Amino acid sequence: KGDLRKAAETMGVRGYCRIDAFIRIFADGRAETLVIEINSLPGITPATAIFHQAAIAGYQPYQFIDELLTFGRQRQSRQVSHISPARDHTAVAPTNVIPPTMTNESTSFQEEVPTSPEPPKPPADHPEATPKWKLILEDAKAFVLNSYFWRNVGVLVGGLLLAFLLLRSWLPMYTNHGEAIELPNFVDMTVEEATKVAEAKGLKIKVIEGPFDPFRKPGLVVQQTPRANSNVKSNRSIYLTALSSEAPDIPLPLLVGNYDYEVYTRKLDALKIQYSVTEQIYDPKQEENTILHFFYDDQKITDEDLRRGVKVPQGSKLDFVVTVRQTGEVSVPNLRCRTFSEAEFIVGGTNLVVGEVIGAESANSKADAFVYKTVPPAGRMLGVGNSITVYLQATRPDDCQ
Repeated sequence: KGDLRKAAETMGVRGYCRIDAFIRIFADGRAETLVIEINSLPGITPATAIFHQAAIAGYQPYQFIDELLTFGRQRQSRQVSHISPARDHTAVAPTNVIPPTMTNESTSFQEEVPTSPEPPKPPADHPEATPKWKLILEDAKAFVLNSYFWRNVGVLVGGLLLAFLLLRSWLPMYTNHGEAIELPNFVDMTVEEATKVAEAKGLKIKVIEGPFDPFRKPGLVVQQTPRANSNVKSNRSIYLTALSSEAPDIPLPLLVGNYDYEVYTRKLDALKIQYSVTEQIYDPKQEENTILHFFYDDQKITDEDLRRGVKVPQGSKLDFVVTVRQTGEVSVPNLRCRTFSEAEFIVGGTNLVVGEVIGAESANSKADAFVYKTVPPAGRMLGVGNSITVYLQATRPDDCQ
């Protein structure tokens, strides 16, 4: 940096520059700088290296440019202040030099300074004698009374009127003024279905990829803009948000403090990961439903594996091995506020089965209906293999969070 600074100072660089150089590093630690060229006005596009160097010095791009402008203004101010004031070139009357006399008597002389004659005053009808505002008024009057001025005004007004008439007749045809299409509801349609409906109505579809939902079909429309039942013009672009088909990888929570199956699976619910109990091992020393380990795609995952970090695609299913202290009975899970599709997965993991399903006739599909009651209720012990009666409704219960 010292060598490059010296090169810039030697060349008289002001402001900023880019110096290209080779740096040779010797084995003993010495460095030799070979300057190639000095770019006194390097580019400052986003891709140039000058912004990277400014960032190392702590400048954002706009701060760096502001510093350059400030430097330029300060340098300009200094240059202006160094300019000498105008010199007064008023003629000085010459002084007559009289040679000294050859006598010893003193002689005094009076220097005569010539005076400049006063300039003659202009006559009353001369332009310089007329006030400036009168000259301006006369020029304006002559301009307005000129026929050339009025011809140009006529052409301008006529052109504006013609443009207005053309625009008024063409714009309604282009925008289909007075014609409107009531926008259908594309939500819960697939992108293919929505495209067919839109094309039939003369509309364009723009698809935006939305989140992934393991419990709903990929490509399903979940949001539209403008909203359904809005009045739009033909050939209007409608923006649809559809569920993604690519499941993100989700890190699994640790078992520390979460060895209880019910506690751990509540965290899996929030991550939209499915689960079930595939094996119960009798262990009277541990609490009921203590997680021993679980499997993902036949891969055994232990507490030690989770400490190192394990990720699975969202929507994957985990098979748990838990402890049991009393064989033959399991607790009815809490299914309230769950959708029916979620309830089926939860029940399948408890060695119970879903029995009779009541309600939700008004729902679009039984899978999206919500559970508001089960018989037996949550927490009741049932024998392995027994069924649970599920009551559904089309909307989520009011007290659900």
